[in-house]
Amino acid sequence: MIPFLLAVGLCDLSCGKIPNYLTFPVIISGIILNAVFGGVHGFIFGISGFTAGFLILLPFYILGGIGGGDIKFLAGIGAIKGYMFIFQSIVYFSAIALLMAIIVLLKQKALLVNIKKAFSFIRSFIVPSLSPEYPDKINSFNIPYGTSIALGAMLVLLKQLYE
Repeated sequence: MIPFLLAVGLCDLSCGKIPNYLTFPVIISGIILNAVFGGVHGFIFGISGFTAGFLILLPFYILGGIGGGDIKFLAGIGAIKGYMFIFQSIVYFSAIALLMAIIVLLKQKALLVNIKKAFSFIRSFIVPSLSPEYPDKINSFNIPYGTSIALGAMLVLLKQLYE
């Protein structure tokens, strides 16, 4: 699992893409190995983990916030480790991704402006008559969400090691 996380995390960090040749074999082998060693229960374990990983990130993909490789990466992790691992990882990789976004916005000197616009956007839901200011897209830098997913999964593995 660690080599897969490292390979995908570093690949996303260095080239901004998560290739299918890294994700598809893990998805398929994760489901098959769980089925071989766990029977029907193992198959359901792998499929439910795959589905959880896929569906959790699908809305963000549809909205254009992440790439398809990020979805397949998390689905592959789920196919191996199951849906509970995915749910535990969400907390860690979301915090890491938030930290990465804050660092990017600080570098671009756009953090405070975007926080103000985000609150304006939220306020427009509470008071519909107010028109929202939309947060700016982060200029000329894509946040490597695959890297944050890899780091979050590694933290869960580390946590499980010491439990």
